[in-house]
Amino acid sequence: AEEAGDEAALAALEPLCGLRGSHKLHSFAFLPPRKPAAAPSAAKASRKRGSAPPPAVRVLVAQRDNSAAVWEVDTGARTAVPVPGACAPPAGHKHEPRAVALSGDGGLLASASDGEARVWSLGSRQCVRSLACGYGLSVAFVAGNKLVAVGTKSGGLQLYELATGELVHENASAHSGAVWSLAVEPGGTGLLSASADKTVATWSVVGEGGGGGASLAPELSADLGDDAMCARFSPDGGKMLVGLLDASVRVIHRDSLKVHLTLYGHKLPVLCVGASSDGTICASGSADKSVKLWGLDFGDMHRSLRAHTEPVTALAWVPRTHYLFTAGKDRLIKLWDADTYQLIHALRGHHAEVWSLAVSRDGGLLASASRDRSLRLWSRSDEQVFLEEEREAEVEAALDASLEKTQQAAEAEEEEAATLGVDGRSEGGAGAAGRRTAESVRGAERVLEALSVLDGEEERAAEYEAALARHAAAPPDDDRP
Repeated sequence: AEEAGDEAALAALEPLCGLRGSHKLHSFAFLPPRKPAAAPSAAKASRKRGSAPPPAVRVLVAQRDNSAAVWEVDTGARTAVPVPGACAPPAGHKHEPRAVALSGDGGLLASASDGEARVWSLGSRQCVRSLACGYGLSVAFVAGNKLVAVGTKSGGLQLYELATGELVHENASAHSGAVWSLAVEPGGTGLLSASADKTVATWSVVGEGGGGGASLAPELSADLGDDAMCARFSPDGGKMLVGLLDASVRVIHRDSLKVHLTLYGHKLPVLCVGASSDGTICASGSADKSVKLWGLDFGDMHRSLRAHTEPVTALAWVPRTHYLFTAGKDRLIKLWDADTYQLIHALRGHHAEVWSLAVSRDGGLLASASRDRSLRLWSRSDEQVFLEEEREAEVEAALDASLEKTQQAAEAEEEEAATLGVDGRSEGGAGAAGRRTAESVRGAERVLEALSVLDGEEERAAEYEAALARHAAAPPDDDRP
């Protein structure tokens, strides 16, 4: 009977019309109908009929390019047309941003994604320039924030003038592999690129735009024997730090490209690297989920931090401090103290992998780009952070996650047992014990704490009774006057 009812319900459904957007559809929702003023008798008759569809239905559609539009469906003519003026253009990137960079004065933010790079004003939070490019994997401000350089997946380097948004120079064959990283030379116009073609290269910016034209002139290039996943200059610009696919970090002289140090310790490819502003500590993040801190004088490892539960994808030092931001595929951004090796704070907000980080020169602003297609800005507050409370919050979050996984596994087992027709209990026996939850664990902790307090009170009561017994057994004092 139930199967017959389902078939009858399916037979009652028929397609009305189709909607075709400019991009893939992400989700939709029906908007409340616009109800014209109707007589009560007409409303009652409409409710009695029940089967007559409304003359028009409005649908809100979200597309994969982050745009939204309202469509009106004419149920009589079986047509659907977009409502004029009821469209929200995409405010951000159409695809996931892969890299971010902050300008030297902290007023602009550049981001790169597949097909476009954008420049944002941090004051108004609005996009001021949209730059058509290839699949952007890295981005940087050069020439005193007058130019924007973009490294692409195809191995090209593109240079844009910020004032006009025009492409002023393109080197499509700068590398034969993806340009994973771009870094600006401190205090100069030099540019460092790291590529999947196993090379790192330095470039100089010739000209500064402004109608006179600008271009990237190649300087030096070094073949490292394996894919260069990331590269950064040392604070003084004399050395380059390169993370490789072979899980090593190489410190190379800027002028001669000779290897100064090779740092071994990671088990998987090094995905991010950087040096503190005083040039004493080098940090490297790897796909092995760890962050390692090295001394740049002799290459000794100071500490290995189990930083994230997923590969570490980005890191950034806070200028003039030994504070370090790290990000990973676990959707978290963490702040560390490289002197005490302690986790200070964890920033939660992204809903997917975090690809890139950038810190302003004054250390008061952090920018992040994620696979969830969002760019987030984090500002420093005056609120004090207590490490003990942070540790407790981390432990509780880990416990909640573990209990949630356990509960999901138990529910899956119950569903499988129900599908197979197994009760999961022996006949005449007791039922299964309740599942552990975060609330049950906290309740057990409170009960244990109460029992501990009760034991202490009982001990004090026993001591009091013993003192009373000793006082009663003591002989009377006859020396009273």
